[in-house]
Amino acid sequence: MNRTDRIVAYAFATETLCPPCTIDRLISEGTASPAARDMRVGDVLDQIADSLGIDRHDEKSFDSGDIPNFPKVVYMRHIEAFQRFDQRGDYEHCECCGERLA
Repeated sequence: MNRTDRIVAYAFATETLCPPCTIDRLISEGTASPAARDMRVGDVLDQIADSLGIDRHDEKSFDSGDIPNFPKVVYMRHIEAFQRFDQRGDYEHCECCGERLA
């Protein structure tokens, strides 16, 4: 896998969250159970997508701000592109915990 194709975060509603914070958000909203913390993020998202009838691999088919909220993948290339576009923004950190994404 190319470095730029690595999943570094998820866009969830209006925030960019690291994978653990994405799971915590899904749990806090009642979309996932606390057991999701012991699972791979992709497996959790696959289960939730199946239950909601979302094709999570076709991100044009849903909006991460719609209800039910469902996160979209943020790849390293997205972070790098945002940084080139807006030097003032801090796109390298989770908006929840502050952990570095890259």
